[in-house]
Amino acid sequence: MCQFGNSTKILEELDIPESLALKGIREWRINNSFNDKKKELKSLNQDYIWPANLAEGEPLKNNLEGIYSYNYYNHNNYNYYYNNHNNYYYYNIYNYNNYSNYYYNNYYNNSYYNYNVIGIISLYGKVFKYKEGYRSQFAKVENIAIIDNKKWLDSKAEEEQKYIKHFHNICEQIKVAYKIELSPYSEIEKFDGRIS
Repeated sequence: MCQFGNSTKILEELDIPESLALKGIREWRINNSFNDKKKELKSLNQDYIWPANLAEGEPLKNNLEGIYSYNYYNHNNYNYYYNNHNNYYYYNIYNYNNYSNYYYNNYYNNSYYNYNVIGIISLYGKVFKYKEGYRSQFAKVENIAIIDNKKWLDSKAEEEQKYIKHFHNICEQIKVAYKIELSPYSEIEKFDGRIS
């Protein structure tokens, strides 16, 4: 997540009850995508494992704490598929031994052979509104995106089909662990949670 929480950029401070929770979009890494350990959603920019029930922060005007989320979709469709596909491919084909992939995924992309997913969260409590999104006191994961692009799903390439099957299986495990929904990626692309 972009750290847009600078206090000079706050547009409004809100107090949102859970019953009127706002929606935001964010991205996580799925820890343990390629082993038998428990699958968990981990923040991309913080060493923070998201709890299955409720994420909490302490946002104040004079700090950068809280749960960040964008208020609109701003990711690249190509990257969602290809970054995850490359992690699957290099993990299974090169088994950690490809130096250039190690550099790209660990230094540049910092994903270390785990899938990245995007999804929608509900956010409430003390909420700071920014042009780009929100910084909230409480957040719950509502859903994560699965791949629904016909080009990828209908691919005849065996490696492509293995990747899609594996990715969706990992997402199903997250669905069960977090008691959330899986949504087609094309629906997440249309997300716009901006409020006036």
